[in-house]
Amino acid sequence: MDVVLVPGAWLDGSSWDAVVPLLEAEGHRVQALTLPGMEGKDADRSGVRLADQVAAVVAAIDTCTGPVLLVGHSIGSGIAHQALNARPDRVARIVPRVGQSIVDRLHPRRVRISQVRHLHRRGLARQYQQAIALGAFREHRTDRGH
Repeated sequence: MDVVLVPGAWLDGSSWDAVVPLLEAEGHRVQALTLPGMEGKDADRSGVRLADQVAAVVAAIDTCTGPVLLVGHSIGSGIAHQALNARPDRVARIVPRVGQSIVDRLHPRRVRISQVRHLHRRGLARQYQQAIALGAFREHRTDRGH
């Protein structure tokens, strides 16, 4: 499966460094994106708009050869959902669903409460990385049944 990882505000693709090798080891093709304007602390953001960031995610989806799992962190989740709207036929799954937090997505039979508390202490970006690494996301299919 192709996995597109969308970071949150003020983060770049390196925020996913802990999980990329784990997903690749499972045979997934992974793209950890750095959105326009987030290339570095000195990046010129004056001309970057939300539409530019959504377009970057759509472009990443367009390069995928198989079904796409789209994962967004923080504001990256909203950007990912906008990209889903642009390519509903290409995205097989999106995490998290609208209105859900990472804790909602953890499968209760596969993750103990102590693990969730540990994830909370490490910060939200790490929660996503650890939950993906644990294989703890429940499967979610888009409305089109992909």
